[in-house]
Amino acid sequence: SDARYDAVDHVMTYIFSDVAGLKEFVDLGNSLRESGRMPALLPSVERAVYRLDGIAAAPRIKAGADVLPWWPAKGVYILIEQGAASAAELADAPGVGGAWWGGGQPTQSSYGATPNAGLQLTYCFLDGEPIEAAKQLRPALEKRWARSGLKPLLAAPFHVFDPYQLDRFLP
Repeated sequence: SDARYDAVDHVMTYIFSDVAGLKEFVDLGNSLRESGRMPALLPSVERAVYRLDGIAAAPRIKAGADVLPWWPAKGVYILIEQGAASAAELADAPGVGGAWWGGGQPTQSSYGATPNAGLQLTYCFLDGEPIEAAKQLRPALEKRWARSGLKPLLAAPFHVFDPYQLDRFLP
């Protein structure tokens, strides 16, 4: 990773159909915090807004790309890259069920406090164990970076949260 992302150990994602919903979301978070309903917050490395530019699913998973965030993935491989390019070919890598990607979207500072112009965020939804899938994905990523001119800033596997195993994979 780039030094900017060295402290990343978890990722939280909220999906909105329109950035107009961010105001109410931020207001709700502030109200919950003020009323003591958010007693513990993990340190934030970055808050940013990304648009959705493309989606792709591996044919073998028998699910459409539009449902990948709700598909029972075993993990997620996160890419943050300088530049922009389709990530559709990553869905062909072993252990990857599909991908969603999009570029940084400038917003009001209260919504996304970290500048992300020129960045692309990609979620590779994994149907293999995250560490093994990361090893299998590496050749495709090296090929991608060599031919596209994209600069990797973060490339890392993450386990998904399991509400029935609260002590697993949490800091």
